[in-house]
Amino acid sequence: MEFIVSSRNATSGNSSNFTIATNFPNRTFTQIKLMDAAIPMTFNNTSGSITITGTNSGASIITITPDKYTVPTLLSYIQTAITSVKVGQVYAVSATATGLFTFTSSTELFSITFAPTNAAQFGFASGTTSTADSQTSAFSAFSALQVDAFICICSSAIWGIDNGTVIMEQNQVQNHVIAAVPTCCSGTVQYRNPGYAPPALLIKNVLPTNFYITFTNGTPVNLNGADWSAKFLLS
Repeated sequence: MEFIVSSRNATSGNSSNFTIATNFPNRTFTQIKLMDAAIPMTFNNTSGSITITGTNSGASIITITPDKYTVPTLLSYIQTAITSVKVGQVYAVSATATGLFTFTSSTELFSITFAPTNAAQFGFASGTTSTADSQTSAFSAFSALQVDAFICICSSAIWGIDNGTVIMEQNQVQNHVIAAVPTCCSGTVQYRNPGYAPPALLIKNVLPTNFYITFTNGTPVNLNGADWSAKFLLS
């Protein structure tokens, strides 16, 4: 039996993790397989703040609005933000092709303090930099800003490290994964499962009424209120 699930029709929860009401025929199903999925790319990969403390201008907090940034778009955002808060000072922000950020000022010395979640997103170590007229990141920001290659469609009705799609992440196994859907940069992922992909086994006498989506490390995907849907095959 094929059936379509949409987070829009949830009876509880949100688009990242929800429960649906079921009206399945009075029969036993043992397997579930993803057939198609439509997932909007509306999640964020960066938010937070950085504090730039200048020897002339003092401390200025720059708030990073939640969004799905690339290195060029984050570079542009920060340059505009610094210009607006450091009035009378001359700052420039640049990035190399390999994702290294450099902050410079021709009018004052400064240090940068990153919010705990933001240092790696600029390629810096956590904490506060030393005071200087130039600050260059030690490693690339690409890995921190890169959108995860897959979104996992999961259900609590399946279980087992040898069942469904197994996600190996930092020596841990993520269970409950029905299938991993490749992501794209923008728009909506329109995914069709290849015919050779195997089904996942259901827990005995448990119907799939709970569905949720995560990245491959298990972090919930926050679609910022947007809905996703999928078609499954029960057998």
